[in-house]
Amino acid sequence: GIIIVGYLILLGYMYLGFGQGKTYPAKPITIIVHSKPGSAIDYMARKVAEIARKYSDVAFVVENRSGTQGLVAMQYVLDVKADGYTLLGVTKSFLSTVMVNKSKVSLDDFQFIANMVSDPEALISNQKRNFTSLSDIIDDANTDGETQVWIGPGTGGRDHIMALKSWETLGVNAKWIDYKSGPQSILALLRDEAAIYVGNPADIKGKSNLSIVSIASNKRLKLLPDVATFKEQGFDIDESMWRGFAFKKGVPNEAVLYVTEVLENVVNDPEWDNFCDETYVFSNFEKQDAFTKRIKKEIEETNYYLNKAGLLVSYIKKGPRSVSYTHLTLPTKI
Repeated sequence: GIIIVGYLILLGYMYLGFGQGKTYPAKPITIIVHSKPGSAIDYMARKVAEIARKYSDVAFVVENRSGTQGLVAMQYVLDVKADGYTLLGVTKSFLSTVMVNKSKVSLDDFQFIANMVSDPEALISNQKRNFTSLSDIIDDANTDGETQVWIGPGTGGRDHIMALKSWETLGVNAKWIDYKSGPQSILALLRDEAAIYVGNPADIKGKSNLSIVSIASNKRLKLLPDVATFKEQGFDIDESMWRGFAFKKGVPNEAVLYVTEVLENVVNDPEWDNFCDETYVFSNFEKQDAFTKRIKKEIEETNYYLNKAGLLVSYIKKGPRSVSYTHLTLPTKI
């Protein structure tokens, strides 16, 4: 009898995992963030890690690896083993980064498993300008005098593309000045050096002399009920900075399923709703299939606007493009 019981225990240990738990996860999962602590993606990743403690057998740990607008972080994730223990925090800005920079990094190398939030693009002005609507911006741009100046962090980035899209949709002529970073751009706007700063709603926090003229989302933000959307003002622009997570391609399916389930539990937690409200973003959970379709569509749009601005043409002249971004394959559903 003892021999039979021992045999059954051994079978259970070998085949059912008794006494050893699941094969995955067996250790903490690291989230690689491409920017320094305190950035929007860093703050989101840390909130995810915090809430995930309630739903995960192991800890999620955030590690910052900044440099080259995300390429350092992307390359780091591609250099480690595809074992499901290294997750990359991804943002929409990566689309422009991969297209404009000379790099061997390809978006095809990643498995985009979940989008978490949509942070709407916003047109922000100094209150001295008295812009209360998009019509005020249009009227100002059409007034004889100097060309209207729009500012933001980076050339070819998401805010610049939002400016290009806005000019096309609003029918205005303006020029873009790159202030290299968000904080520098905001300081310039506080000095009233430009008509419009293109950023995100949270950029006005603590700055009473700045106001948002419009946000590019389908609905108003809960904590900014007086800020109208582009669509409410008669212009069809829906442009948001999404933030989510990706694995290096080739991770075990059990890792994708496990992490996706944890992330879904996170976004259904009341703490997450509070975080989104406080940071002026919309919770927008999308699983792998929907998220990848979104990215594929936005790659085409990004390519259009970067070409229109001449940012890819000048790049092509310098040499052959070494990045692949047009053949992102859709995954099987999970």
